Amino acid sequence: MILLSKYSSRWIEIPNHFIFYTQIDEETTVYEPTAGNGALLLLANPQKVIVNELNGDRAAALRAQGFTVTQKDASSFVPATEAVDRIITNPPFSSENNMLLQICCHT
Repeated sequence: MILLSKYSSRWIEIPNHFIFYTQIDEETTVYEPTAGNGALLLLANPQKVIVNELNGDRAAALRAQGFTVTQKDASSFVPATEAVDRIITNPPFSSENNMLLQICCHT
């Protein structure tokens, strides 16, 4: 789908760097507000992750991986949860808004 193509990471190096530097393991609690295909969550325990993904196909794929997924606008959605160990995201980059700034201001 070309419309949402800007929302997919094409370089596997990005998730690899995130995983290395964030030190996420099976015990780490994580919030991923723009989860996409879940590449940043490869080492995370699905039971300890709060996952949000607006796109229905990607949300279904995340559910198939064992994640519980919300499908909310990440720029305004604040999950009802206790503190998490890590917040990670590779936000959709577009000229319409500055998603990263909006997410950081809500957390």
